[in-house]
Amino acid sequence: MTDKAADWALPIIGQSSRARVTPNHYPALTAKFKEAFADPDAKRAAARKIAALTQTTTTSEYVTEFRNLMAELDWNTEAYIAQFTRGLHWKVKELLSTKDNIPTTT
Repeated sequence: MTDKAADWALPIIGQSSRARVTPNHYPALTAKFKEAFADPDAKRAAARKIAALTQTTTTSEYVTEFRNLMAELDWNTEAYIAQFTRGLHWKVKELLSTKDNIPTTT
């Protein structure tokens, strides 16, 4: 941890270690940290990123990046499917179009 995050957290961590804070206090610390440093517009940023996401590498890497962005959003299933399909490489879409049953699980 460096810069502003370190300036903010190190005194709290030091105080916590002297007070022998138990692991169940860490969620509160995490919440305070996110409150201080998290992107207040994370959902909008994730929505922009997922809308711009296209498959330029392996399908596995595309799926991983897509799922990471999904974790920050609360869209419905149909919206995820539409966006996922839109970003797939055209060769993958072509291959999927030849299949009788397209997997529907996530």
